[in-house]
Amino acid sequence: MQSYIINFNNHYRVAKTTLLYFFVAILSIVIIISLQVKDNNFIIKTIVFVSLVLNGPAIFIHFSYFLENWKLQIKETGKSIEIFKDNSLRLIIDETNIICIDVFMSRSYINFNIISGLPSEEYNYAHIKTTAGDIMITNLIYPNIKQLAHKFGHIKPQFHETIFATT
Repeated sequence: MQSYIINFNNHYRVAKTTLLYFFVAILSIVIIISLQVKDNNFIIKTIVFVSLVLNGPAIFIHFSYFLENWKLQIKETGKSIEIFKDNSLRLIIDETNIICIDVFMSRSYINFNIISGLPSEEYNYAHIKTTAGDIMITNLIYPNIKQLAHKFGHIKPQFHETIFATT
């Protein structure tokens, strides 16, 4: 039986591109200041602006995923998945009660399992509708959403291309 919760490793796994972009921005600012480039205020403001434009959506998505899956625990037991919220069983998902699975991720992630450069493309989620209720599972808690979507043999997941996979 495999169990999934939100932990530090999951935060890092999903946000590593965002962290890399921030590191490059900070390093660029330090280099510009140390070289005493003329008109460095404009360059620094530009770096900060570009960094916020690139990383802002990813930070927003990360926070919304965190809130969506806060205190959620997923346990895989053979052919079923048990969803716990605040340590109480909320939902059991198996092949018999699934209505549909919608997966939201970037085109490059759907086709090649890679991101094409934007930090927000690392974020994806599955919306699973069952006869007992709906659940949104993000890749902040479950590392491979594609694998989850294909876990239930006879249910064909619907993949939706998106740049910002917000919940």
